[in-house]
Amino acid sequence: MTTKDRYADFVLEYEVYLDNQMNSGVQIRSNSDPNYRDGVVYGYQVEIDPSDRRFSAGIYDEQRRMWLYPISRNPKAKYTFKVGDWNTFHVEAIGSSLNVWLNGIHCTRLVDDQTAEGFIGLQVH
Repeated sequence: MTTKDRYADFVLEYEVYLDNQMNSGVQIRSNSDPNYRDGVVYGYQVEIDPSDRRFSAGIYDEQRRMWLYPISRNPKAKYTFKVGDWNTFHVEAIGSSLNVWLNGIHCTRLVDDQTAEGFIGLQVH
């Protein structure tokens, strides 16, 4: 499920409640092009990961470069995701700067200019 509109600079806030056996994410500035890998969705993904790996709030580059900011780069943020409870994400995409807060804790700051705009979508495994 994706937005019809494309977004460049934005602030996005959402809440999630996720079974601890799942892994998901929210695609931001993502795209799908029939000439790129038969139309797969590619772009930035804000990770939702209740597993023991605990990468929630990290940024993954779906179908391209893989992990750009694994949350292991910020050990203080590793335990901000509350398993079995509601979690609040705050995402700011301004210019080449991507910032993610999880439950009020600033977890991720990434500067990357690979994709300036795209749709927002839900990733579900």
